[in-house]
Amino acid sequence: MTKRIFRSIFLVALVVLLLSVALLSVVFYNDYAVQYRSELKSEALSMAHAINGGLAEEDYLRSLEQDKISPIRITWIGADGTVRYDNEAAPAQMENHAARTEVADALRYGAGESERYSATLSQKTFYYACRLQDGTVLRLAGTRDSVLGIRPELSIRRFRGDLPSRYEPAPGPCKLEACLFTIDDATGRCTAVRRVDIHG
Repeated sequence: MTKRIFRSIFLVALVVLLLSVALLSVVFYNDYAVQYRSELKSEALSMAHAINGGLAEEDYLRSLEQDKISPIRITWIGADGTVRYDNEAAPAQMENHAARTEVADALRYGAGESERYSATLSQKTFYYACRLQDGTVLRLAGTRDSVLGIRPELSIRRFRGDLPSRYEPAPGPCKLEACLFTIDDATGRCTAVRRVDIHG
């Protein structure tokens, strides 16, 4: 009888723990995504302000590339959707961007943003585009990995109420550690527990 009660309490505690971890992961990721989108927008508007202030678009963007100021992807797009500059690919080989959600919104409303998820790479790419005074579009894109790979002390500081700071990836190789429970359908009892330890 005591063993049955203990097992029931253990299983309830385990379920609550797993649900809590899942919920916190979602909260952290959403917070992480909002913060990153905000940083991307701020950087794009800062660049647009410099260009609108009289700097030559391509020269200014190339200076950012040479100085390694920004690790994000920068694309300058003409009003017709033709790519004029990109810091990661040859513009001549790129397709027309007029139909891209963020570019179309920027051309129509002055600014636009979107995000696309790559199931292959398990990464989400965020895009922010803004229309420049000459009618062209400046688009910034940044790719982020899962929030589960961030340094844990950054999340702890945020929960304690410290000032927001940019999330940084945790050092070291990727790994997955978990427990795999085998549950008997008839009795609802756990019949086996197996440790899962995968290192990338």
